[in-house]
Amino acid sequence: MKDVVVSYLQEHWTPQQISERFKLEGFESVSHETICKFIYKDAQRGGRLFKLLPKHHRARRRRGRKIHDKRGSIAHMRTLKERPNSAVSRKYQGHWGQDSMLGKNRSRNIQALKCENHKADTVHHATVKMLKNQKVKSITNDQGREYARHQSTEEAFDTKIYFCDAGKPYQRGLNEGKIVILRRYIPTKTYLKSLTQKQLSQITDKNNKTPMKCLGWLTPYEVMFKTRIALVN
Repeated sequence: MKDVVVSYLQEHWTPQQISERFKLEGFESVSHETICKFIYKDAQRGGRLFKLLPKHHRARRRRGRKIHDKRGSIAHMRTLKERPNSAVSRKYQGHWGQDSMLGKNRSRNIQALKCENHKADTVHHATVKMLKNQKVKSITNDQGREYARHQSTEEAFDTKIYFCDAGKPYQRGLNEGKIVILRRYIPTKTYLKSLTQKQLSQITDKNNKTPMKCLGWLTPYEVMFKTRIALVN
């Protein structure tokens, strides 16, 4: 059992994710408190399992401060005030939040495609490529200039794109939390040009097959595709 727990800690699962997923799949139950004690004892012996846990006390940027962006504004933006309630709710499929990756509100599924640059044309074509086989009811962006071709993206999917208030990308919610999670695999100082699309896809696949409390300990993959997969072995 210890070896199994360690293997999932190495996959960046939290003690609670391990405990609850074991229960969901009908395996021998082990509480997350027991797993935490195991990690603590390992640390007392000089072990490093605690290094695998999420960092809960990271420095947070102050919200709501004024951002002086000299790049110019995006024309014809729709504000969040125009966004329908269905896009805000996490009950409905097809509403996406976009940053350096795309996250789906209801399933928490994320997708990412490596871009050679942040030019508007590049980001537009990457978005179309990633979502061409997906249900797209809306997309929410921050006000980065890379989204200047949002009208072309809207036409490609016959949908509407909304923008967060200036300097408030956290209004997307889902994406901000996912970025923190992905930083476990891609540290802040990583030289991104060296990251291949294959590596990026492996990282998003790990995320999409990690159980989440808000999904009843199902994975984003299971919710999105309405299926069940065996994760514990």
